[in-house]
Amino acid sequence: MMWRTDSPTDSTTACRVRLPEAPRPAPLRPDATAGEALTAFLRAQRERLVQSELAIRQDLPDAAFDLRTAVRRTRAALRTYRPLVADEQLVTELIDELRWLGREVSAARDAQVARERISAGLDELDDELRRGPVRTLVAGHFARVDAAAGAALSEALDSPRWPAVRDRLEAFVDEPALTVPAERPACTELLVHLRSTAQLLLEAVRRGDPSDAGLHAVRKVARHLRESALVARPVVGPPAKRFDRRLEKLRRLLGEHQDSVVSRRALTELLIEAERAGHSGFTFALLYGQERARAEAVRTRLPRCWDRTWRPAYLGWLDAPLVLT
Repeated sequence: MMWRTDSPTDSTTACRVRLPEAPRPAPLRPDATAGEALTAFLRAQRERLVQSELAIRQDLPDAAFDLRTAVRRTRAALRTYRPLVADEQLVTELIDELRWLGREVSAARDAQVARERISAGLDELDDELRRGPVRTLVAGHFARVDAAAGAALSEALDSPRWPAVRDRLEAFVDEPALTVPAERPACTELLVHLRSTAQLLLEAVRRGDPSDAGLHAVRKVARHLRESALVARPVVGPPAKRFDRRLEKLRRLLGEHQDSVVSRRALTELLIEAERAGHSGFTFALLYGQERARAEAVRTRLPRCWDRTWRPAYLGWLDAPLVLT
């Protein structure tokens, strides 16, 4: 299984730029209920959704990333803790609509990632390896991609669907309709649902699929677990914070791999466009090979990162035998 090794590695140190002053859940009492913790988290994400939407309309840097993060965290909380919400139909509809918006914003973010990586790759090449009008081709390609992604995102934000989602989420966090389990202590009830999500990650890892699609599937589950655990962090405290830091390192490493996948897809398109225009595709093929090598390097680091993440020292607060066999 690719997730087991004894070789040393360092976790990725990639940084993400975020919009300033992202809202956080309000402080909770130690005896807060599960429903109070969930509602506080969703209220903070609602504010982040509103702020990031405004940032996108003002064309601020990295606004698409911040909106996608808020969408994902809201969806993760609703999916993991849906038994705490009385209106099952509301949860289902919110999850579906947030998935729709997430797809629209992801296209814009993926284009940004690919453009930055390809531009950086060109900067690192010697002059003789940059053959043909590669910078002009890159600029033209991403101008078209950005325009299409931006138009799709603007259309989504201007459509009646988005205000409806925002209003329904706001109505819920202002007057939450919760179930009986939501009245139980957050420090115990939230962990019941988190353990189920942690089990999903274990199952994804057990499948041991080393393909791009397989690693992307693991990444999505790892991200879902981390974002769901953020709901419990205010009441669990340091143990949840330590687990969050370890899981974030795994997520970042998997994210580096997915960024390579996105960049390789764009490089393939650029190579085809270059050759159709009568130019050499050599430079784009070279960058493609470099991206593939980076992805392989991530694969070699993943087992060690996983072993360091899934240790009893970090999992003990979940109070469950979550062991990879």
